[in-house]
Amino acid sequence: MRKIISIMFGLVLNMYVLDTSADTQPSIGMVISIEGKVTAIDVVKQERSLQRRSDIYLHDRIVTQENSKAQLRLKDDSVIVVQPSSEFYVSEFAFNKGSPNDSKYVGNIAKGMLINISGQGNTKNYQLNSPVATIAFRGTSLATKLITSRNAIVTDQEIHVFHGYVTVNNKCENVFGCIPHQINIGAGQQINSATVNRLGAIGKLGKLEIAKLLSGCSGKSVSISSGGGIAIKCN
Repeated sequence: MRKIISIMFGLVLNMYVLDTSADTQPSIGMVISIEGKVTAIDVVKQERSLQRRSDIYLHDRIVTQENSKAQLRLKDDSVIVVQPSSEFYVSEFAFNKGSPNDSKYVGNIAKGMLINISGQGNTKNYQLNSPVATIAFRGTSLATKLITSRNAIVTDQEIHVFHGYVTVNNKCENVFGCIPHQINIGAGQQINSATVNRLGAIGKLGKLEIAKLLSGCSGKSVSISSGGGIAIKCN
């Protein structure tokens, strides 16, 4: 009898876990454009193919292939472009038009490159995390890219700010010889671009690196279409 009860409890638990998958959770945004093959992996490791107008949920890992990318628009009108061979997810999100000061956004880039433009909420609670740095938004549009070694370890992060500014803190947890550093980059600051390495060093990003970060474009302005799409204007 106990064995039967245990089996039944396990079945009920599995049904509950499946029922709390992406399809039953409130959407935090949607895909507004897509190129190639892009997938989302939800909290119970279920993978689904994304199309234009597909819903995006909290903790969805958005994974792009080598020749693929996706533009996402969140409920607060934040726009994220997940570039080829990249992985991104949102771990915290809240938005209420009637109380934008209570908004919150925590994005996470695990691999590759993305462009992130903040939305209507108060950006004091907006943040982008990576394996090497934490970026606090201040009304910001930015591009960032992770550099990895041959064994897929993240060694550096490149950051370029289009509008507003960000505060970058390196991550020194469990890294021998790492010294905590903080730097502001963007509007009103001494530099608009920076690089952070896995040992915590923060430096200025060169013009060549900026050009590569912007896919061969040295432009510094970003515009958003009425449909939410992003266009980078090259100077």
